[in-house]
Amino acid sequence: MFFLIVFTVVIYTVSFSADVSCNFFRETRENSKIEKVYGFMYFKISENDKNNSMYLHVTAPVNQIIEYKTNKTTIYYPDEKKAFIFKYEKKSAKINPMDPAFKKIDLSAAGFILAKKERKGKGKREIWVPKEKKKSPIKEIVLGTTGSGAVNFIEIKATDGRIISRMKYGNFMKVGSREIPLYFEAYKSTGSSENFETTKLSDPDSKSGLPEELQNFKI
Repeated sequence: MFFLIVFTVVIYTVSFSADVSCNFFRETRENSKIEKVYGFMYFKISENDKNNSMYLHVTAPVNQIIEYKTNKTTIYYPDEKKAFIFKYEKKSAKINPMDPAFKKIDLSAAGFILAKKERKGKGKREIWVPKEKKKSPIKEIVLGTTGSGAVNFIEIKATDGRIISRMKYGNFMKVGSREIPLYFEAYKSTGSSENFETTKLSDPDSKSGLPEELQNFKI
């Protein structure tokens, strides 16, 4: 579950110095519709891995700025002078495809218990089930990790066995205490439609930092 707060007039100051920046490309397919998004991604990894941030500046097809934090996602539209803030409850099983890139996936805090664990190549696969099965629309969550512990697979199933979402990650890059995937795929089903997403990060640069024009701005 999440809460949405909408601002039409906001003064927002970004205090953020990136550890690494990458070119960003995403292609989304929903039924017969295809959308391509271009921009730049910035990561800030903290020493304790608890206060990480990720910053996406979309340059096409719209001018959009998205800030990802562990407990909220903020979307800015500078041209329209609007901002949307999504605040997530701690006990939420909602997983954004971008989440494994900058934060720990804590399923126990979201109300799930580990039901099974097995080796998968050099890594492992875990199956998590809800503590309160009768109240949950989710049957299980499958979480896969590499030999070093980076998340490379997530699959969420509904109680009827239908796959709600599936995410795959690869081509990892070490940044501070984290391994950031430079390639990931996401599938989501709403019952009436299916959504396929492919994201590619390229040309990582640890020296560029966040552009000055994005560090302090008004919307």
